[in-house]
Amino acid sequence: MIHDRQHYVFKHNSYPGIPKEPYQDQENVRIRGLERYLDLVRSFFPKGLRERIAISTAHKYKGLEKSMVIILDAVHRSYPLIHPDWIFSRILGDSPEKIIEEECRLFYVALTRAVERLVIITDQGFISPFLQDIQCKEYIPTIDWKDYPPVSGKTSCFVVKVGNQEFKGTSPTFAIRDALRATGYQWKTTGWKGWAKSFSAENFNIEVLQEEIWAATADGIEVRIFDDHDTLVAQYLVNAGQWHCIIDKILQQRVGVYAETGPTSRHPFAVCTPPRI
Repeated sequence: MIHDRQHYVFKHNSYPGIPKEPYQDQENVRIRGLERYLDLVRSFFPKGLRERIAISTAHKYKGLEKSMVIILDAVHRSYPLIHPDWIFSRILGDSPEKIIEEECRLFYVALTRAVERLVIITDQGFISPFLQDIQCKEYIPTIDWKDYPPVSGKTSCFVVKVGNQEFKGTSPTFAIRDALRATGYQWKTTGWKGWAKSFSAENFNIEVLQEEIWAATADGIEVRIFDDHDTLVAQYLVNAGQWHCIIDKILQQRVGVYAETGPTSRHPFAVCTPPRI
């Protein structure tokens, strides 16, 4: 189950949703992204079980139930989610207190959709205050991730994080935040801070990122790519729209090129310059 304001279910803090135009209807972009993500999740299950798996927002699931529900991103930046521009909606009667109250009700809706089993995914250092309130009153058993090893050794998806280069401050990502948001990225503070989005590993290459609307004007940006084991597999610096490869293990595995520090042009695989021997 997903928060209506771009929160995610199952695994990962972002989803693939690439608009064809810079600022087209973001709701349609989000719906397509959810559909692609659902297809990805279903691909891990036998055909007979795939159609039993659904994905929905908390708002749209009011009044509905499932035997098992998984809530992701039960962290303080998601529940409650207070938009940085909330102050402009004061004319409509909004206030931080009212927003938090509405977010708490939405969280409760999500929690009560499960008939038999409820799984809540959070981050130990950034637990939602709503979840903390529940933990103070009731014992909630935790999951040991060691009991749930990866489905296979093959990477199924990549998580791309777009952040600020060291010593560049916060201005680089702030300048392109609207374009990142319109392309399906979501700001994440867990781990290395940045705007995050996940992509299917199948046919993924750096040109996919270079063609997104934020890339052309990016300056002082660092791009890190992680596999589904949260291992860094690629790293790029972007200055004035030009991409510089630090490391790219994805390229190394696919085309046998030793990806090391070096400049790169807008190439389908962003080939990094190999070291001189």
